[in-house]
Amino acid sequence: MNELTRTESAEPVLVAVDGPSGTGKSTVSRAVAERIGAAYLDTGAMYRVATLWVLRRGIDPADAAAVAAATAELPMTVSEDPRSTAVLLDGEDVSAEIRGPEVTGAVSAVSAIPAVRDNLVALQRELAARAGRCVVEGRDIGTVVLPDCPAKVYMTASAEVRARRRTDQDLAAGRDADYDTVLTEVIRRDELDSTRETSPLRPAADARILDTSDLDVAQVIEEILGIVDAAYPGLFPEEGEEGDGAAAPAAPEPDPEEALDRALARHEEVIAEAVARAEAGELGPDTDWAALEEAFSALGMEDAEDEALPTVAIVGRPNVGKSTMVNRFIGRREAVVEDFPGVTRDRISYLGDWAGRRFWVQDTGGWDPDAKGMHAAIARQAETAMADADVILMVVDTTVGVTAADELMARRLQRAEQPVILVANKFESDAQLGDVAEFWGLGLDYPHPVSALHGRGNADVLDEVVAKLPETPRAAGQPSGPRRVALVGKPNVGKSSLLNKITGEDRAVVSEVAGTTVDPVDAVVVLDERPWRIVDTAGLRKKVRQAQGHEFYASLRTRAAIDAAEVCVFLVDASEPVTEQDQRVLRMVLDAGRALVLAFNKWDLVDEDRRPLLEREVDLQLAHVPWARRVNISAKTGRALHKLEPAMLEALDSWDQRIPTSRLNTWLREVLQQTPPPMRGGRLPRVLFATQASTRPPVIVLFTTGFLEHGYRRFLERRLREEFGFAGSPVRIAVRVRERRRRR
Repeated sequence: MNELTRTESAEPVLVAVDGPSGTGKSTVSRAVAERIGAAYLDTGAMYRVATLWVLRRGIDPADAAAVAAATAELPMTVSEDPRSTAVLLDGEDVSAEIRGPEVTGAVSAVSAIPAVRDNLVALQRELAARAGRCVVEGRDIGTVVLPDCPAKVYMTASAEVRARRRTDQDLAAGRDADYDTVLTEVIRRDELDSTRETSPLRPAADARILDTSDLDVAQVIEEILGIVDAAYPGLFPEEGEEGDGAAAPAAPEPDPEEALDRALARHEEVIAEAVARAEAGELGPDTDWAALEEAFSALGMEDAEDEALPTVAIVGRPNVGKSTMVNRFIGRREAVVEDFPGVTRDRISYLGDWAGRRFWVQDTGGWDPDAKGMHAAIARQAETAMADADVILMVVDTTVGVTAADELMARRLQRAEQPVILVANKFESDAQLGDVAEFWGLGLDYPHPVSALHGRGNADVLDEVVAKLPETPRAAGQPSGPRRVALVGKPNVGKSSLLNKITGEDRAVVSEVAGTTVDPVDAVVVLDERPWRIVDTAGLRKKVRQAQGHEFYASLRTRAAIDAAEVCVFLVDASEPVTEQDQRVLRMVLDAGRALVLAFNKWDLVDEDRRPLLEREVDLQLAHVPWARRVNISAKTGRALHKLEPAMLEALDSWDQRIPTSRLNTWLREVLQQTPPPMRGGRLPRVLFATQASTRPPVIVLFTTGFLEHGYRRFLERRLREEFGFAGSPVRIAVRVRERRRRR
């Protein structure tokens, strides 16, 4: 059963959009279909439905004959409405299930069977012909399905970019996704596709190749509309023309204030629709993420409520499973876990909730009484956590038994004022009950047998924790400062030393060994002007996709800390050349759109010979952020640290700055009169008006009659900064092209 949901178009218009998976074909094809009033046909969904049908019937995807027979008549309904994501299989909406890992892993094998492809290709051609005006999207569209189509677009992007997009889509839709796993699958699928006779990795000879790696959705849509315009002259009539070629009076220019009201109303509609779809669990790959990013750019991550919450400290010697237990208690994988001792080094707090009671779960590094150097500092962090906690959980290893370090820690905890709960971790079977009994000798009452890895016994421990939590915490809880600061940079530039110097205590472990910090470490500090919540992050030694083990998870948490921050203090080692690692961390800050302060640390090591070299490196390597304030400091000696707060305040003021619409448009008219935008495709795009859509970071939206080149956008940004400042804050300039009137 195959049904159409649109009537035939009076004027046939076919657009073929193909390329490998993960290039954004679905999102832009739906938008293009809406812009030209066409039906939308997702051929990839058809192959996925066929694959799901095969799997549901228990057929091996490698059995070509059985698969071909099963897919000869599919009980499938495909909606061609660009706004609809529904795909029905035997009356059931399977739009979410066909994007799952099982179908994704088998779809290439099913689609590679010639008989299956022949059946579905014939069906695709029939549906496109019956629709009349149709955007057909998938793989092999220009080479196999519609080889004579006048408008062919081949979208491509690097494997890394495609894997990142697919991971983000899956996570946004509520599906589990891991970037490395997705990247491996993308590469594997490319290798499989490259061996096919009609490979989707080879574009049609007459297709327009469009690399989307560095383009946003709006830019890709505009490029494709240009291709359609060239293939079907007259589809988009000039102003003053009707679709049949008859002259018509030009429509009056819209009133700027009325147009602005309509634009703002559209933003509100986007937000309202997104909230409704999110509540219904319907945000998925078809969502216009570019529009949502613009509409929600003023919203950041919510802090935990500023309330007095008790703290539960999880302590023990190294590698007994403390971080695994933290993840089990908070119900998500936050703490970095690795199967060797010493991964956790600082005390980190996570918000937990059990039986309606909220509390802070504090992860600590391994405690060892004989530790030296950095490990001694880690042990002191654990001791501080024990002193400040409301409830202490001492974790021991059932598979190892009682050790000398366990006995020493137990003696200390016997004198503790707080309740102490003994937890015997790594208890996997009842055969270990005899091993658990050994821990009675520590004098800390009943040893709770648990498996943090598999969840066994953890609920009983949480019940015990909640029963022992005091009504009034020993401390004031975990405060949230009004402004959030992330200290970022490559390893060993002095981030932890700076945090300790600012706080006046050894809040973060400091060592000459690069990569000491793994988890983000936060502290609330009151400086001269106001309180700040300052977060020390892990230094990034490798690209995320190249990192392994705890370095990989640490890099993800650094990225999350940057996203949660309002202003980032980017530390550079002034005594060494600016490196590619510095550039990579800086790019993460810029991509996140955070306010920025450049702090050149270790200034006490910069001599007269080094200074001119450093200035030259700044001019060459950091020329793309001339708007960021620079402060020369020394975290070791405290030099010029008082200059950090004014720089951060200035950056945040710019980050929050909003330009009145009337003033913005007055400035824009003056700039356009002096330097109009360059011609594009033989036409001069006109900028109708501008509005600041959001702050944090400032986003300026230009409503135009055509696309503006990147070079001209950069020119406008420079002129904008000359007029309005924005020191310390990135500024984004977005272009919204006015919809062309469709031919009737």
